Amino acid sequence: MVLNMSGHQRRVTDLTRGIEKKMDISKDQIDRIRKAGIIHDLGKISVPAEILSKPTRLSENELGIIKTHSQVDYEILGQSQIRRDNERNEIIT
Repeated sequence: MVLNMSGHQRRVTDLTRGIEKKMDISKDQIDRIRKAGIIHDLGKISVPAEILSKPTRLSENELGIIKTHSQVDYEILGQSQIRRDNERNEIIT
């Protein structure tokens, strides 16, 4: 598996825009969704840069390391106001 992080970020943004257009939501909600999209891969700070930028296929071990980023997201956001507010169905900036 070859990962293109900038392409991934662009696709997440494009999907967000598509969802926003189909939903009847306020500008405030749109802003919150976009901010959540930006931080959704925050846990990748725990993944070595060599793996994130590897130009060739990832080994099973490297792919396993990549997959841990969502748990790191959870742990980071668990200590933040963002997650506590999100548990009340809100994302506060």
